[in-house]
Amino acid sequence: MFENSTNDDGYECVDILLLGKTGSGKSTTGNKLLDDGGQYEGFEAGDSLRSATKRIFVRSSTVTPFRVFDAPGFADSSFDPQITAFQRNVDLMRQVFEAQSELKANFRLILYFLPWRGPPDRM
Repeated sequence: MFENSTNDDGYECVDILLLGKTGSGKSTTGNKLLDDGGQYEGFEAGDSLRSATKRIFVRSSTVTPFRVFDAPGFADSSFDPQITAFQRNVDLMRQVFEAQSELKANFRLILYFLPWRGPPDRM
């Protein structure tokens, strides 16, 4: 049976994990999900394929019933180039499991993002 998660204010919430490639819009989407009209301290989001997220961050809002886990991207540009892509992805999944365990997360929704490769006007 699933346990219910609560945010910092004690409200029942849904845990959402954002996964995908670097630069695919994970942090931006997390910010939109949690926007509460200006009181929300958002995820750092970049505007290029360079990574803005270095580790898993968790944010919640008193307005929306979500707790969002923003993860670094697969094939993240901030990792040591000496480490293989497989090792980087294993480390990322280790971070996910640690966050899930430490924060008693019960992921009800996992969103996987792919970067848009088309022209901007076709999004």
